[in-house]
Amino acid sequence: HGGAIPPEISNNLKQLNTKVTTLGNQVTELQQTVQTVSCSSDPCQNGGTCLNLLNSYHCLCPSSWAGANCASDVNECQTFEGTLQGCQNGATCVNSPGTFICQCSPEWSGNLCTVRYDDCRNGGQDLCVHGLCIDSDRVVSGQPKYQCICESGWEAPAGNPACVSDVDECNLPTKPCSSNPPVPCYNTQGSFYCGACPAGWQGNGYSCQDVDECLTNNGGCSTTPMVQCMNTMGSFHCGPCPPGYEGDGRTCTQSNICSSNNGGCHPLAICSSNPGSAFPLCTCPQGYTGNGYGPSGCTQISNICETNNPCVNGHCTSTTSGYICNCNPGWQGIHCDQNINECLSNPCQNGGTCTDSVNGFTCTCTAQWTGPFCQTQQQGTKKLVGVKQNFNKCHKKRDWR
Repeated sequence: HGGAIPPEISNNLKQLNTKVTTLGNQVTELQQTVQTVSCSSDPCQNGGTCLNLLNSYHCLCPSSWAGANCASDVNECQTFEGTLQGCQNGATCVNSPGTFICQCSPEWSGNLCTVRYDDCRNGGQDLCVHGLCIDSDRVVSGQPKYQCICESGWEAPAGNPACVSDVDECNLPTKPCSSNPPVPCYNTQGSFYCGACPAGWQGNGYSCQDVDECLTNNGGCSTTPMVQCMNTMGSFHCGPCPPGYEGDGRTCTQSNICSSNNGGCHPLAICSSNPGSAFPLCTCPQGYTGNGYGPSGCTQISNICETNNPCVNGHCTSTTSGYICNCNPGWQGIHCDQNINECLSNPCQNGGTCTDSVNGFTCTCTAQWTGPFCQTQQQGTKKLVGVKQNFNKCHKKRDWR
């Protein structure tokens, strides 16, 4: 056989080689088919997530995209219209690929136009200064809108909403202080004050009421005799003195008051007119005492001191009810007839003997003592006699009735 391959084997080998080639081609085709329907080709767009399936795949799209491969844009303006996920408060919704935009009205802001502008935040003190800030709806985007309610005494100048101009209340058409009677007005920053009401008026200066002077002590008009007090706005005046009197109404004096019944004075008294008074001036005559008015106005002064001086050792002074004795030194008693015994106080010391005298005394000392009161011990045994001393010089007064 010389090593040649038998024809049967050669044919089998050819057939086997053909089958292997055919199988390889089929495997290649199968691989291509699998790659076409799997996620390895990254079929999901716009951030979609790919899931492998049997002979297929599935894309999980974001909320803003749709379609098999997430290639179709979702119109959120239609989807979210009328819901809390869409544009709010009258905003305009504008759709764009993969998202949407809310165009807010001037008063609102935020992604969905849910945040309202408050131009008076924190009380608006920095905006209105001396006023209350009231927020308003914005008309133009980016331009705050508010108004200031100014406090009393402040106003907003032209072109500035802030309350920074002082109101001069004193120059307003309607004056704040009293005009009848006129009261001065003083302007201050943010306020004002009124002066005091003038004399004859009472009140706080904003308003003044007339004082009725006639209600107190007849307004100062005469009450004896009674004169009519007439009140006027801010003042008063007195009527005339009644007949028989003369004066300005505040004081009325009887005309020739002493011509009738001696003017009411004591019959012995001297009557004279007393300008400014409703009563005359009554003067008791010499030898009489008193105020001179009425039947008991003058009392005769006793003259006993002149006719029969009762004061033995003193001076006699006449009084309305009698007399008074002013005693000389060393005497006492109603009539100054009692000698004052100065020895009653035992002025002599160390056994000395006291001898009374008028307005004084004498000490007679023992042999061992000397001095006015025997108060000094003496040298030797000579007996000394004390000298007379005016020990008590009281001036005694007694009233005898």
